Amino acid sequence: MLNEIVVPLHLFSNNSSRMKSTTKIKLDKLIIKAYSAYFEKEFDKAHQLQSKVLVRCIKYNYICGLGGCFALEAKLYSHARQWNKAVASAKKAHDYFEQIGDRVKVAHQLLTMGYFHSQMKLNDAAIGYCTIALHEFQTHNDNHGEAETHSLLGTILVEKGEYSSALHHLEKSLTFRLLENDLDSAGSDCINIAGLYLFKDENAIA
Repeated sequence: MLNEIVVPLHLFSNNSSRMKSTTKIKLDKLIIKAYSAYFEKEFDKAHQLQSKVLVRCIKYNYICGLGGCFALEAKLYSHARQWNKAVASAKKAHDYFEQIGDRVKVAHQLLTMGYFHSQMKLNDAAIGYCTIALHEFQTHNDNHGEAETHSLLGTILVEKGEYSSALHHLEKSLTFRLLENDLDSAGSDCINIAGLYLFKDENAIA
């Protein structure tokens, strides 16, 4: 189980204007190192690095770095299936990315929160997050983000028994996967779409 980090309040002072470019580079490298450990499935190492760089990002009020740290923390909590903590961390990441006006990163955190809520079987809340994320991705022409969101919406709607709507989103996802040449994900969408068509034929769903 992950331990939450407690940071002394005096570290929250606004030091962003005093942060040197070399400090930012060092923090970015630490964040990348933490993410690399996560993707290599070295979760304890990723958590240790994330905790270390989070304190430094708070010290320097490095907003983008804070967003990245909390986004990774959300992934770590989700790996441990601690969904409520994962949602809380993703919300913090979302809020920091809002501060710097990075709408695509904001959208990804909305999508992430949608996924976490779907794992908690809170499907209506999940759809709400996904709907807002989809609008952001569409506004910024992010095909990958649109594909991911349509795919998740399709999966959620299948669980809700809304098969025609699910099919619409899965087909939209497939379209964007092909545009992005993401053939592995496109293959998964094809399997899901084929399964839905078979289900519709067998059950005469309009």
